[in-house]
Amino acid sequence: MRRLLALVVLFVVLGACRTAAPPPAPSLEVVLVRHAEKADDGTRDPDLTDAGRARAAALAERLTGERLVAVYATEFVRTQETARPTAEAAGLDVTLEPVGTDGVPAFTARMAERVRSHLSPDGGTVLVVGHSNTTPDLAAALTGQPVEPMPETEYDRVMVVTLDADGGRLTTSRLAVPSSPR
Repeated sequence: MRRLLALVVLFVVLGACRTAAPPPAPSLEVVLVRHAEKADDGTRDPDLTDAGRARAAALAERLTGERLVAVYATEFVRTQETARPTAEAAGLDVTLEPVGTDGVPAFTARMAERVRSHLSPDGGTVLVVGHSNTTPDLAAALTGQPVEPMPETEYDRVMVVTLDADGGRLTTSRLAVPSSPR
């Protein structure tokens, strides 16, 4: 009788092992944008213009409902002002990752490593606000594919890199800013 009971228990346990779903694979959605429109005030570190603040608000609106796990910006005011509305809406702080004096390739490598550290079975979304010379490079580093350069006049490109066990896939869209009522 004990043997029969032991066999029944063994079959039940083995059956449960076979039918249990595997744990979800780590994944992450990374939203990459250049800072919004900046003032032309002759300084190296200008604030956003009114149009830039409207674009930052539109970005926060677009990311409403995403499970943001981190928001990154460089040391410049314009990237922080672009990131802040999204971070505040998600109850997060903006984490600074300076471009620094060691150049864009070093910054890109550091930022890619920081972004990948958020890969988890729970998924989530990371926002990175950079510059015309860092944002395409970071997308390329995360996907392993070349990415179209970003001209100085482009503020509306949104690149979303989906990271998972198969690598990174890039989709690109535009962030429209609603015109203000007259």
